[in-house]
Amino acid sequence: MAFVKTPPDLKQPDIQLHFLPFGYIIQPHSRSAITAYQPKQNAMMITITLCKPKTRGTVSIDTQGNALIQHQLFSAPEDMETLVKGAKLAEHIYQQPALAKHTIRPCSPETLITDDEAWRQYIRARANISYHFCGSCSMGNDPSSVVDEQLRVHGLHGLRVMDASIMPIITSGNTNATVIAIAERAADFILG
Repeated sequence: MAFVKTPPDLKQPDIQLHFLPFGYIIQPHSRSAITAYQPKQNAMMITITLCKPKTRGTVSIDTQGNALIQHQLFSAPEDMETLVKGAKLAEHIYQQPALAKHTIRPCSPETLITDDEAWRQYIRARANISYHFCGSCSMGNDPSSVVDEQLRVHGLHGLRVMDASIMPIITSGNTNATVIAIAERAADFILG
């Protein structure tokens, strides 16, 4: 794993790279949505994650009481541009002598991508939402916030929210340590 600043002058990293091995025993004839494009041999991949996405989705409830989750992926154009920079960086890492001598062929994308628009198309086709959801019950005192500074839901007595959903903006890294701290603080509030 690495945290990277795609323009070096940023104060904080904007990309997290995950270096993942593939050692799956996958039958050559297996065809699932997840494994269809993956090599049927030992391999590795680099995944790219936005540290501070600008895109904001919504969570609402319809008249039947069903949750409506709209991710609105790439509604902030700068998220796409940051991912393009991250993809180009991953490609550059693969081309370094230490890895290049072990690279037989690119598996995904199947051919080298040479321009930003092709990277955008590839990212749109393959991107997904994963890990560390937050912000659906954000803390604050503005009209869009859900909980106050003691994690109490505005307008409801006796109800608190104490998980990553209260964070108005995601942390730069993984959220687990922050969620533990939120839970500890919530316990203090409840116990008095």
